[in-house]
Amino acid sequence: MNRGSTLKRINLLSAALAIILPAIILTGGCTRYPSGLERVYSELKEQPLGPGASALKGRIIVIDPGHGGYFDGALGPDSLREADVNLGVALYLWGLLKEAGADVHLTRSTDRDFLPPGSTELKDDLQNRMAIADSFNADVFLSIHHNSNLQLDRKKNGIEVYYKSSDTGASLILAGDVMKHLSKNLSIEKAAVKPGGYFVLRRSNASASILGEASYLSNPIVEKKLKLSNKQRLEAESYFLGLIDYFSRGVPRLERTAPEADTVQSPEPLVFRVREVDGIAVDAASAKIRIASKEYNALYLTDSGELYFDLPPFIPNGHYSIEASVSSILGGIGKSKRYDLTVARPPAFIIPINSPYTQSGSIRLKVLDALGEPVLDGTAVSVSMNDKQSIFETVKGIISVEVGSEQPPARLIVNALNVTDTLDVNTVKNEKEIRIKATNRSSGEAIPGTIAITADNIPIRSGSNGEIHLSGEETSGRLIIYAKGYVPALLDTPENVPERGDVLVSLQPLFDGVLFGKRISIDPASADPVGDGTAEEKTSEDLANLELANALEGLLTAAGASVRITRRGAEPISNEERIFKVNSFKSTIAIRLDHVIPTNEQPAPFGILHYPGSKNGMDLARRIAGGLNRFYGKDAFRVNESARPFLLQTHCPACEILLAPIGSSPGKELVSDNRFIRKESFGIFEAIVRYFLNDSSDLASCTIKITKGGNPAAGVPVTINLVFTKTTDKEGRAHFGAVDVGEIVISIGDKEGRSKTVRRTVTPQGNKEITIELR
Repeated sequence: MNRGSTLKRINLLSAALAIILPAIILTGGCTRYPSGLERVYSELKEQPLGPGASALKGRIIVIDPGHGGYFDGALGPDSLREADVNLGVALYLWGLLKEAGADVHLTRSTDRDFLPPGSTELKDDLQNRMAIADSFNADVFLSIHHNSNLQLDRKKNGIEVYYKSSDTGASLILAGDVMKHLSKNLSIEKAAVKPGGYFVLRRSNASASILGEASYLSNPIVEKKLKLSNKQRLEAESYFLGLIDYFSRGVPRLERTAPEADTVQSPEPLVFRVREVDGIAVDAASAKIRIASKEYNALYLTDSGELYFDLPPFIPNGHYSIEASVSSILGGIGKSKRYDLTVARPPAFIIPINSPYTQSGSIRLKVLDALGEPVLDGTAVSVSMNDKQSIFETVKGIISVEVGSEQPPARLIVNALNVTDTLDVNTVKNEKEIRIKATNRSSGEAIPGTIAITADNIPIRSGSNGEIHLSGEETSGRLIIYAKGYVPALLDTPENVPERGDVLVSLQPLFDGVLFGKRISIDPASADPVGDGTAEEKTSEDLANLELANALEGLLTAAGASVRITRRGAEPISNEERIFKVNSFKSTIAIRLDHVIPTNEQPAPFGILHYPGSKNGMDLARRIAGGLNRFYGKDAFRVNESARPFLLQTHCPACEILLAPIGSSPGKELVSDNRFIRKESFGIFEAIVRYFLNDSSDLASCTIKITKGGNPAAGVPVTINLVFTKTTDKEGRAHFGAVDVGEIVISIGDKEGRSKTVRRTVTPQGNKEITIELR
């Protein structure tokens, strides 16, 4: 990118800054700075990387210049107000983002607060400030601040970027991207990413929310530099580069499509349209739905680009907060806008739960839906007695009717939404022409939670007995029968889908079901806070380990395993706590991931460590080394014994994986290209599968080649069995190192909207190249 066009100074903003900060000090001379501080806020040291500022186009970004008006914020030694510096940086950043095509908003553009008349309470200011910020439903919320040392240690300086503590996904990734560019361009080595419980972060409804403290205004050298408008611009440029990095990951866009209403009378599938960005493929295994505070795996439909989740049929009536998320293969996490869904099944039964002859003279009635569950709180119930009608509202399905201490009336008529007394509502049985039953090919047992995906990409879920009832229209064209942990079946011929009757579909468990019931712990290592390495390197290590752990978790859970990750955020935890989490999970195996920082004493070569004498540990280590050597290079990883605490004290076979050192090749590639993490996750995943299979089952490697007009098609996402996604290389190939022998389902699509789902057969010989023409 041409820095002159993207990072140019905006004259209008400069004029605004001249009004806000009239006293710009332009001092020179021979002042001698303490060691290292002479470099802070010197110059921009890098240019935008990757797709550049185009990744920002259309993104909704809210910038919050902290403090203002009644609230000065921190004061520098020479009385420079933090509120003014925050606003200056924010205005420059606003201009850069606006020029790049972002939909950018400021909570304030002047020196003002948000206090209601008569109030001086900070909480009132923050509530009104965040009401403005939340009204934009932003992709990113960025609150700009500058720090101060309460003990007035004037030498102290550093960068602290806080992420929303409840979001160890998108907010943490954004904080890491921003921190790296602030540290590099402001020449401040002491920098950290931390979880933040600040009001503005807790309250923010943006997909990713951070608060930046770029430096210490209490340091006189920092204050002196920040009096200069060009230094405020330098800080804004650093934030700008961090935002480019974040959105260059290909953060998917999600839009809710079903249900259309916010209140449903029965649980309906939750459907979101997912749009890839800049042709960066979606990671099918990363699809998630958060309902209230609980997260569930969702299904990503490659053909239609939709994220699908079937609400549990027995979910209680109530109000639920819904949010969907999915990652790109570069680790960019896209989120839907959170919305509230109300499940309110209509009343079906009215049941007395006590005798009318009570001392209090009251009758308690329970109003239930067709499942026998309490109706939604607040459901109106009409009660008529002695020609007098009263209206009650249910609480946990119950109303209490006062009838007096005398003998109750002879007639009591209770009506709740057309249900009178205790009569059932007649329901019309909907006869279906086709009944599909999915069973486990190995055990013959019915598979609950099976989903049929129609040719129109409409998912239809089975009951607990594994049966799916479909009409003739729903079976026209092809059907995909899917269940988590199984190879899906593609029914695309009249022989597979008759016009009426029963269809028995036998699904093969992925990898012979070897991961069903396995409990796998993943421990993303943390950089030593007092060890060697720059702040940028340490943060890069922490986030690379965490991103790899999340990617590996998605692959393992999609294949049927249960996974525990020992840490979800950037905050460090002790070895003792990590080991306790592994052991309390009753792990089958445990793996520590560590992109190490090399030192002069220890160059940190690649390696897989296992406990001395552990046969299973050694077998697992050797298989992981083989999986990683395929793209790191032959013999890059060596297997060694070690008695490190993680290997010594865990109660299961365990390995420590020492991966690409941060700051060295291919570590630099890892930081700049998240496809590297994707390769690592597949290498480790495929090795784990082979470890549990122990060569007892047919497993092959497979290469998919995609062509357009007979020519290799690069950059096309290829998904095997609706779960495992890779992108074709420049020769149009995507290689999968562990694939079930037999029939598999392959879904492909490109950014022009062309897509195809086909069946192909993988032979035991492996390394077979399957060519598919995408028209």
